[in-house]
Amino acid sequence: MGCKFVFSFFRQRECLGDDYFYTTLVAYQERWFEREMLLERQREGIARAKAEGKFKGRVPTARVKKAEIQKLITEGMKPTQVAESLGVSRASVYRYLA
Repeated sequence: MGCKFVFSFFRQRECLGDDYFYTTLVAYQERWFEREMLLERQREGIARAKAEGKFKGRVPTARVKKAEIQKLITEGMKPTQVAESLGVSRASVYRYLA
């Protein structure tokens, strides 16, 4: 006798495979639903913060220090030393040298 998958209000179990399949399906759907709820609350919070002028994003640190990066490089410092002394990543230093 094969497994029958019956999706109705009263779930019928004909074999062990039915129960396993149903449990797996419900767990996946529940996780998806919770994730969607979390993302919806996050979007609402960000929209509210933007409307109040509180959400501005991350402050760019390396862009502010571009003049200092160029000055230290012209003085003869290596890019790794410049990155360590200014507290920026080495990739940021190379990005502004290019």
